[in-house]
Amino acid sequence: MKKKLIGIGIVLTLLMTATISFATFNNNPPVIVDAHYDLTSNYAYCTPEDPDGDQIRVGFDWDSDTGEANIWTQFHESGVEQTMYPVPSGCHQYSVIAEDEHGARSDWFEIKSKTKQFNFQSLFIDFLEKYYNWFPILRHLLKL
Repeated sequence: MKKKLIGIGIVLTLLMTATISFATFNNNPPVIVDAHYDLTSNYAYCTPEDPDGDQIRVGFDWDSDTGEANIWTQFHESGVEQTMYPVPSGCHQYSVIAEDEHGARSDWFEIKSKTKQFNFQSLFIDFLEKYYNWFPILRHLLKL
C-alpha cells in the first residue's frame, strides 16, 4: 500500500511538473505596440499587447541606462494603454518594457521626451530637415 501511494505521488508530481513546464513553454512575450510622451500633460503612454491575452504591466527606466525598470504600473488587460505621471524633470530619454503575468518580457522600447538639449549642430540639422528644399540655395550661397 505504501509503495502504491509513493508511486501515485511520483506520477502526480511528474504530471504537475509537465503541465507547468508546458504552460510556461507556450507563454509568448508581450509586444509594445505604441509608446510616446506628451509634453502638454507630462504623461508617458505605453500600449502593450500580449499574444496569449495575459495581463500586462509596464516598467519605466527613466535614465535608459540600467536595463532595469525604476517603476512598474499595475497589471492590466492586453491592449490597454497604460500611463505614467509625472515623467521626472530633466528626463530627456527613457525606456519602457512590458511584462506579462507569467514573467515573459518584451524588448526595451526607447522614447525621447521633454526637451532636446540645445546645441548648434542639432539646430542646423533640424533646420536642414525642415527646409530640405532650400538646400540647393544654401549650397550655392556657401559655395559647397
